[in-house]
Amino acid sequence: MKATRSYEGHPSLWRTCRGLANRVRLRMVQHLRLHPGQSVRQIARALHIRPNVASPYLRILNARGLLRVERSGREVLYTLGPDKNVPQATPLVKSLRSALASGCSLDRLFRSLTAFTHPRREVLFRALEEPGLGLRDLKRRTGISSGALRRHLRKLTARGFVASGKSAYTRIVPQDAFCRALAELALASGPVK
Repeated sequence: MKATRSYEGHPSLWRTCRGLANRVRLRMVQHLRLHPGQSVRQIARALHIRPNVASPYLRILNARGLLRVERSGREVLYTLGPDKNVPQATPLVKSLRSALASGCSLDRLFRSLTAFTHPRREVLFRALEEPGLGLRDLKRRTGISSGALRRHLRKLTARGFVASGKSAYTRIVPQDAFCRALAELALASGPVK
């Protein structure tokens, strides 16, 4: 039975990862964790970037439910905090806070986030329900071409979410708390249909 490629119904995680997988936006998250309630100008000044760069970056983070926004007079103040209307935001913000508080580098977070910056990687990760699946099985389950499967499997393997051996692949739930949260969100974002 061929899988339906309907990952468009569950884009939140990959879009959120794509939004976060930017070193400047990760620096913003780190800054807001330490200095809540900051305006665009304050954030731009602290990070040595222009306000016209900071503003759209903050909108991206806000759109993914990672920031709380409060108006104070004419200014908008940003705080790292989940939007209750975005189900994935709470565990992701919690794991981001924890990772940053424990000294996890922004490069490590960036690398982990790039594992799920494409919707097919979510689909592929969920499709690895049984250990030791081959390309043929994965192609049948996901409807993804062999070439694309290989590319996405390489990325997931390099990021520590998949193990490979003798043409067979197995899903791994990493020990790192931030990566484990990403893996759990990927698995929760919907079944392979």
